[in-house]
This record gives sequence, C-alpha cells and structure tokens, in this order.
Amino acid sequence: MSRLILVSGAGASGKSEYAEKLAVDMHEDRLIYVATMSAYDDESRKKIEIHKKRRINTDFETIEKPYGIEEIIPFITPYDSNKKSTILIECISNLLANEMYGRAETGVKAVIHDSGMSQLQLQPSQRIIDGITAVADTQLADIVVVTNEVFADGMEYDASTMEYIRQLGRINCELATMSDMVVEVACGRPVVWKGQ
Repeated sequence: MSRLILVSGAGASGKSEYAEKLAVDMHEDRLIYVATMSAYDDESRKKIEIHKKRRINTDFETIEKPYGIEEIIPFITPYDSNKKSTILIECISNLLANEMYGRAETGVKAVIHDSGMSQLQLQPSQRIIDGITAVADTQLADIVVVTNEVFADGMEYDASTMEYIRQLGRINCELATMSDMVVEVACGRPVVWKGQ
C-alpha cells in the first residue's frame, strides 16, 4: 500500500531538507521530485537553483509541474513492477499560488464581493486535493508532500491574500487527514504529529 506523508513548516524551517532526506531514505525504485515553483523573478530563480544544487548527488528525477498535479500520473510508473516509486511534491503553497494566480486557462476567477471577501468560482484547493488523491490512488508511489505554514502571523491582508491563506489551510487540513504521517519541521527539527 502506498503511503502519503505531509511535511509542513514555516519559511526556512528546514522542511524541504527534511522531506528530501525522508524521500531518499524511503525510496525503493524511482525517486521523483515534482517542482511546483515557477521562475517569475530573481528571488524565485535563486530558490530554484538552491533546491537544484541540493539534489545534484541524489537519484531524483525532476518533473516541473507548476499546476495540474494530477498530470504527473503517466510519468510515475516504477521501473520494477514489484516496487514503488517515491514522489516528493515541493511545495503546495507554490502549487496553490500558480493555480490561483498564474494559470488563466484553469478558469479560476476571483470575485470580490461588497464585503471585500473573495470567493473563487472554481476552487483551486479542491483541484489540488483531487489531484493528489488521484496520484495516491494509483498505488504506484509513496508520496511526500511539502507545504508551508503561513497562518500564525496574525496580520490582516487584502481579500485575495486572505483567500489564498484560507485555501492553503483547507488543503493542509485535508492532506493531514488523508496522510499516514504528518510532520512539522521547526528550526530544522521534525515533530511527528501523526503516524511514524
């Protein structure tokens, strides 16, 4: 049976390094890194390069997928039919941002109501949950998913940003429920909240 593991943490918490090591340690066949960040400015290009350099001496195969996570299914089949691939999806916060703001063809449109609150006509959070569920349902791979915790700063943001935070929270809760293991990384230290 395939496993789903959720790794969360704040920015620069060490969650990516932890998730990469976890995926490397658990893989038995193909090791696939699904990169979701789009290179849209100097900061994002720098982050992408840092992550690529960390993977140089590993067996990771990289699939760049800034949206439509379910579209990786044809590319995850293990080489040995008696084994599973291991997939690392890095990371849900980028995937959601791309689904909400960077993909015109998805039909995602934010509607700002008089109250200032935004309601999306098509929920990217559900699309992402459905996509990861579809990948997990293939039973072809163990999946490690990285996500960000962006909820604790207590700040007020514009309606669009609040909608993003709300949808990321929904994804994180749904994935935590679905997952066999949930790990939060703080200051480079993992805390296991579910499973082992």
